[in-house]
Amino acid sequence: MPTCDQSDLPRILDFTAKIDEVRAWYDTLDGSLINGNFQHRLADIDGMTFSIWKTDAAMRKAAYGDGTH
Repeated sequence: MPTCDQSDLPRILDFTAKIDEVRAWYDTLDGSLINGNFQHRLADIDGMTFSIWKTDAAMRKAAYGDGTH
């Protein structure tokens, strides 16, 4: 498995910290069932996030706010 260039480490850590903030916020919202982040800190790949919602409407409200999009 390739390892990350040490110069990428600050970017990876920043990404992970910001994703953790979003996930914590999602946990406070009605309709949020589960969310996660997969980030291999040593691999030369970007992370992936996911979230599962009770309804599409709850997901849209969290992602985009009220209104039509």
